[in-house]
Parts: sequence; structure tokens; C-alpha cells
Amino acid sequence: MRDIPQSPRILEIKKKQFKKRMIFFGVSFFALVFIVVGLSFLSKINKLKISEIVVEGVHVIDQEEVVKEVKEKLQGNYLYLFSKSNFLIYPKNEIYEDLQTLFPRIENLDIEVDKIGKMTLKIEERKGSFLYCGSNVPENNLMVGENCYFINNDGFIFDKAPYFSGNIYFKFYLSVNAE
Repeated sequence: MRDIPQSPRILEIKKKQFKKRMIFFGVSFFALVFIVVGLSFLSKINKLKISEIVVEGVHVIDQEEVVKEVKEKLQGNYLYLFSKSNFLIYPKNEIYEDLQTLFPRIENLDIEVDKIGKMTLKIEERKGSFLYCGSNVPENNLMVGENCYFINNDGFIFDKAPYFSGNIYFKFYLSVNAE
């Protein structure tokens, strides 16, 4: 292949093109930085933050514990720039998964946030239908029902049951394989 002749005119055109490209990339970079920093400041405006957390539908689960866990998830920033408590970019899936894991009594959870910074957690709790009390029936009648757990109609063991005297719930005594 032949080289293109390197006349002074061609070198001058190449220099101008290079200079234009560098100016374009410089302006683009500073515009991008300006946009990111601007969005970061916008995400931290108090009017756009979740400021109130309301829990509805709980009877057994401690409402204060739920609020505490949600506030913990709303702390901090994404990439050190964007506030997690902003109602547009809050970690909804993380909150949902965390609450489902920490509170197995939650059957259904709906998270809603309105534009004025109020988060509403609508919780439906599981209802115990039976009790699971271990693999062996205690030999001492006073110990019957001491270490029991609630089971719902689907067979899901979800929470430690308080002591019930009498036969309020049907008690299961069987070996359970967790698989």
C-alpha cells in the first residue's frame, strides 16, 4: 500500500480534526459530570426523600421492628452519589426480600410510595391453623405443647407459638426433613 502524501495542508486538516474531537470529548465529559452531580444533588432534596413509613395490617409482627428495618435499608447512597431514600430510586426489591426473610409471618407484602414522601407497607400475616411440636410426644404431660411452631394450611412452619393449654390447635408430632 502506498502512503498518503503528507503535505502541509493535509497535516493542518488532521490537526484541526484532532482538536475538534478533543474539544468535543472534553465538553461531553464535563457535561456528563455536570449531569451526574446535578442528579446526585436532586436525589438528596428533602421533598423527594421518603420521610414517613406507615405499616398497615400487622397484628402479631412488631410494627416498630418493621419500620426500623425499612429505615436501615433506606440509609446510605448508591455509588456514593444517589440517596437510597429518594422515592424514585429507593431499593424496593431489597426491602421486600429483607422483610420476607426477617419476618416469615408475612404472607403478602405490598410496598407503595406516594409523591409526598410517605411509604406505606401493607402486610397480610399468615394465620396458624396447626401446631408442629417436634418429632416425639413428651412423656411428661406438663411439657406437651411447650416448644411448638405455627403451621398454616399449606404446611409452612413459620413462627414459634406461645404455650396453649388445652387443645386449641391440632398438634403434629412427626419428623420433618428440611429439603
